[in-house]
Amino acid sequence: MNVLGLSAIFLTSVFSGWLAYRIRLKNMYWIRISLGFSGAYLLSVAILHLLPEIFEHEKKYISFFLLGGFFLQLIIEYFSKGLEHGHIHTSKDHNHQHGKLYTIILGISIHGLIEGLPLSGTGFKHHEAVQNMYMGIILHHIPSAFVLVIMLKNAHLRTNQIILILILTSLSVPLGAISGKMLFEQSLSMYFDYLLAVVVGVFLHLSTTILFESAEPDHQYRFRKFVAVCFGVILASLISLL
Repeated sequence: MNVLGLSAIFLTSVFSGWLAYRIRLKNMYWIRISLGFSGAYLLSVAILHLLPEIFEHEKKYISFFLLGGFFLQLIIEYFSKGLEHGHIHTSKDHNHQHGKLYTIILGISIHGLIEGLPLSGTGFKHHEAVQNMYMGIILHHIPSAFVLVIMLKNAHLRTNQIILILILTSLSVPLGAISGKMLFEQSLSMYFDYLLAVVVGVFLHLSTTILFESAEPDHQYRFRKFVAVCFGVILASLISLL
């Protein structure tokens, strides 16, 4: 298990949330651009590294687990309301808004735990696959944590509440990795590829949704968004060649 990588996921998420707390954005334009970049990078990692990893040794029914992960993210988004790809929900009814907040926090925490499960690296056949997965999760959680804190600020939560929620949600991926290490290091190691297939399915759903929602309402990309998406693909491709 890469302690440095897990620390980077936690610290970058916390820093991004702190940045969102300190500055005031007039609009979400640059957040959408960063989401487009991270979505493109995550999709490229899934295609270039993770799909070959799970299909290197043919295992029965593994494609169904990949498909299951895709639809699992749909269920998670029932709780998270799409915060992972930049949705911010507000309500004039404070009691209703706070109830929805707890549901969203639960959803993104479950999402993080699931993402973290394969990060023990115990079942990977290629070291570069897990390293690229770490980078993809880091780039995805930076705008996600930013959007979370904006939503918490809009809900008028106290500073200590925002800090606590940010820390707890930022810990979800490391906690998932620790759980995965305990589960799959020995007794369940033969099922690691199936778990990875589920997580890759989650990534495919998440990254494609981000890319589609990065576009304008008429499904046209502005030049800066297009450049961000291309840069995400190119960066992931170059890293895969190193």
